[in-house]
Amino acid sequence: MRTSTSDSLFARIGLLAHWAVSRYLDSMSVIDSTALPGAPLDALREIARTEAELDDIRRHQVAEARRTGATWDQIGDALGMSRQGAWEYFAKRAQDRLAESAAANEDLSEEEAMQLAVEQVRAVRRERRAGQ
Repeated sequence: MRTSTSDSLFARIGLLAHWAVSRYLDSMSVIDSTALPGAPLDALREIARTEAELDDIRRHQVAEARRTGATWDQIGDALGMSRQGAWEYFAKRAQDRLAESAAANEDLSEEEAMQLAVEQVRAVRRERRAGQ
């Protein structure tokens, strides 16, 4: 049976461990919560801006990982999601951009749109080959 002195020691060790873990996690944080604006709505705007920036960085890193041969399984694992979840998340942006492009170019015929798509694919493939 522990004495009150040992209980106190374990409690202090627990607090110290909690403090150390907290400091470690704080050092890993992308956003310094103490640096956020004091007004809640301004802080939310800053968080939204940062999330958008992180999303762009994440998408760039996924593209780089794919370019260097990483599988969707590996990417999903690195992101803490399934292969299918990773692919769907990143493919959705491409699908959205294609839909926006199609809506902006309603005056193109089906044939013209297909030719434009083929040219874009060829340009991407040339760029990838040049980067290897």
